[in-house]
Order: sequence, then C-alpha cells, then structure tokens
Amino acid sequence: MKLVKKRFDWDHGWRGQNDLEYGIDLTVTNDTDATIELVKSSCLLMSDSGFSIGGSSGSYHDEDIYMDPGDVSEFQVVTDNVMLSALSGEADSVTAEISATFFSKEFVNLGEMSVPNDVATSALFENRVDIANSDFSVQGAVVYIEPSDDADRSLLATVGVRNSGTEMLQKVIAQLTLFDRDGQQIQQGEVEEFIAPERSTILSPSVYTKAGRLRGASVKLNATFFKAVKTSGITLKNPEKRK
Repeated sequence: MKLVKKRFDWDHGWRGQNDLEYGIDLTVTNDTDATIELVKSSCLLMSDSGFSIGGSSGSYHDEDIYMDPGDVSEFQVVTDNVMLSALSGEADSVTAEISATFFSKEFVNLGEMSVPNDVATSALFENRVDIANSDFSVQGAVVYIEPSDDADRSLLATVGVRNSGTEMLQKVIAQLTLFDRDGQQIQQGEVEEFIAPERSTILSPSVYTKAGRLRGASVKLNATFFKAVKTSGITLKNPEKRK
C-alpha cells in the first residue's frame, strides 16, 4: 500500500510566533485482498541536522476509513506543534518520517441475555469465539449488577480476550448495550484495549441507569477486533507555507 503525499505544509501555531504546526495529508491505494477499515499513523518530525524535534504524541493516531480492494482513500497524519526554538534551520527544512498500519475489522456478536435479577446473580455468556485467520479469541463474558444504596444501578461486563500468537493485537473494542423490556435501547458503553503477544486481558464496558428500568431488560455484548494487514512508510521533505 503505497503512501503518496497530498499535503505537507506549515503555519504558525496557537502560541503565535513561538511555535509551528505541520499539516500532513496522504493518499493510499488498497492493493491487498482485504477490506481496510482503520489506519493507525505515527510520525517523527526531524530537523535538518537529523534529530527529532517533534511528531505524533501517544502510541498512534487512529482514523476510521473504508477501503475495498483497489479503492483509493485519504487520511490525515496528526502531529504536535513544534517550538520554533527547536529548529536549527527554517520552517521548510523539517522532514516528516511517517509510518501507517492498515487494519481489517472482525465483528463478533456474543449474544443477548436477560439482565440479572439482582446483585446475587449474573448473566453468563459461555461461548468462545476464535477470530478467523488470527490467534485472537474471546473466552466468554459475565454481566452483573454493581451493588448500590441509591436508586441508580451500574451494569458491568467482563469480556475475556486472549492473544495466543506472536502478533500484537493493536485494538479490540468490547461493547455492552442495554435494552428495555420493549426492546428500545437505553444506553451503550464500550472500552478498547490492546493486547501484547501471548497475553490475555478482560475488557469491562458498563452502563448506568435507574434500577426500575432494569426490570424485564436485556443486554447485548459484542466485540470488534482490528487485524493488521499491512504497514507502509514515507518520508516527506520541503513543507510549503500554508496559504
């Protein structure tokens, strides 16, 4: 998946004359057989003397995209502002070293069950699901009511996820949805996590509502796995002054 520059420019940042912001947009063609639904990008901004002066903070920047095989799409690479005092040259002397990983998505429906009657009972999702063409799996789940002295209740889930392979599971989302007795959605909660190779963890989405709304209610659990398909890189030079 070849990355192509669409924009690499700079302008003064929110600190006025004291910092610079660099804007980066790339295009990419999906040359794989997979449908791509997520891109994670990272970037280092390098001075003309070859040292890092900024880039992307955090592990990655996520962006949802949708690309069938052969499709062309565009995405943004997000970077933090650079202090002008860090530059050894002019604003257009900065180089951007970019990496982007593209992911397919696998959706797992763990099922729907009645809400537990009280804090002494739980809803058990006793099903294991292996994710196709990967070493990732769901090992079951439990939904329970958190004890409380007031009229509101928290409904929590613990979803067990295992990565038994050597590849990092870079993103998995667990989602808990609460429906009333008429089948109308009350609330939805989700959490996301990454899992290192040969490790397991639990994901704990939750919802919060009035105790009375739990009578006759049901919960639905699902998980979404993002599997790495391909990683590509590009180096950009000579940013233009933003017009």
